[in-house]
Amino acid sequence: MKMTVFFDGSFWCGLIEYVDQEKQYHVFKQTFGKEPNNAEIWHYVLFCLSSALERNEGPTKETIDADVLFEPKWSNPKRMQRELSRKKNQSVVSTKAQLALQMARELKKVQHKHVTHSKKEKLQEQRYQKRQVKKHQKQRGH
Repeated sequence: MKMTVFFDGSFWCGLIEYVDQEKQYHVFKQTFGKEPNNAEIWHYVLFCLSSALERNEGPTKETIDADVLFEPKWSNPKRMQRELSRKKNQSVVSTKAQLALQMARELKKVQHKHVTHSKKEKLQEQRYQKRQVKKHQKQRGH
């Protein structure tokens, strides 16, 4: 299990990554707000992390097969050296975790778009039915 605390531009966040017994890679993000000190992070890990892990079983937590993520890829030595130097200069946040969170956001976005579209269609249908009822009442002279 790994927890990385970083500043995302407006809030301090904790990124929790772990691999369970079924070799599934899990990641979720905890927003702290203001900059947490060591005591607050320690308190979160000891008392709040277990309930947060249980609570994040929904679509906001992304699950990926860990064997696919940690599979070694062989390439030539110069390319590996370039990639290592790039990774060394990169920020602390794990790329796998960012990928998993991005996939979760995309899934949530698609679901929200579907719900919004169905609500809009339902509203249009209700308006149409209301106009039809009004039209029939005018024909009857009410």
